[in-house]
Parts: sequence; C-alpha cells; structure tokens
Amino acid sequence: MSQLGYTINQLIKKHRGGSFATQTASKRILNQIANELITGGFKLRAPNQLKPKHVEFLVTEWKRKELSSSTIKNRMSELRWLSRVIGKQNIILQL
Repeated sequence: MSQLGYTINQLIKKHRGGSFATQTASKRILNQIANELITGGFKLRAPNQLKPKHVEFLVTEWKRKELSSSTIKNRMSELRWLSRVIGKQNIILQL
C-alpha cells in the first residue's frame, strides 16, 4: 500500500460515519483512485496534495476506460467527500 493509500485509510477511520459496509466501499474506491494516480505517474504522498489536474486526469482516464456514468458519479462522490475532509473543496468543479 502506498503512503497516499495509508493516509486515506486513516482519514476514513477518523472522519467517516455510516455503516461498516459504507466505510469499506469508500476505502475500496478511494484506494483504487490512489492507485490510479500513482500508476498515472503522479507522486502524491498525502491527500492534501490533490489538485484539479489530478481530478481531471482521473475523469479522463475513466472516460477512456468507458466506465458507466453512474460509476464515475460514485467515484466523484467519494472524491468530493475527501476534498471536504482535507479542506480543499475547490479542487472539484461544481457544475
């Protein structure tokens, strides 16, 4: 597990409400996002290093992989939660 993944897991333990199933799903999705960023060549060590370019990269990758719109919406929901927790809500464009 990367440093980014570890930090995300700690944030989920500290801040996340909801059932264990919800927490597990969030952890899985956010760790998958962390792995995609690292595989994409970004050297993030902590969630507070996230920037709009990282979100744009992820959305572009998901569209390239032809993920369904509902899957992309679910992943964006987790990213919005993460951005609120780290205090960087402006990294996600609100349309």
